[in-house]
Amino acid sequence: MWGSCKTGSEPGTAAQVLLYGSYAVGLSLPSSDINFALTFRAEEEDDAARCSA
Repeated sequence: MWGSCKTGSEPGTAAQVLLYGSYAVGLSLPSSDINFALTFRAEEEDDAARCSA
């Protein structure tokens, strides 16, 4: 995980890494790039989860 983490965050729960493209399906060449997307949970969901606990 890169960057700072909010206090109380569990390691590994801040972002999900999604791999796609030729590398993900095993069709990459030595000159291919790697395509990935980072998804983050909405801050409102985090706040709601903390308030309901």
